Order: sequence, then structure tokens, then C-alpha cells
Amino acid sequence: LKVLKIYIGNVVDHPDDPKYRSINTDNKAFKIKVKPFIGAKALLLAVGFAPNQSETALELGEGANHELLVSTKGKLESAIAAYG
Repeated sequence: LKVLKIYIGNVVDHPDDPKYRSINTDNKAFKIKVKPFIGAKALLLAVGFAPNQSETALELGEGANHELLVSTKGKLESAIAAYG
């Protein structure tokens, strides 16, 4: 949950910074802390991330709903507080 909150939180806090709009799915943190968990990638897809052409990253589309991202960040924060 913490890594998902970081990914989404970075986009919410820095919406115009392109480095936060892409998640490298080949990096160690993603492979260990996100990919193995059921629903983690689905959550990222649901808030507007989509695979790039080479399928090596998830990129947030230009039309992503900022309010949905803010709401999701809050829900992740609540889940982390409740479950650690």
C-alpha cells in the first residue's frame, strides 16, 4: 500500500511533473512491492495509468481525473493508518 500511495501521491502533489506520470514496471520496487499483490496494478489502471507502447512502464494519461487521484490517495492513507 505504501508504494501505491507514493506513486499516486507524487502525481497528486506534482501534477505537472512528467517524471511522476510514469512508473517503470521493470524496476525492483515495482516487481517486489506492487506486481505480486492482487489488485495493485488494477488500482493504478483504474485511476488513469496505462501501459506504454513497449509495456515497460505505466503512464498516466493527460485526461486523468485529478479528483479521483486525490480521493484514492486519501483512501490509501486511511488504509495504511488502519492496517499499517
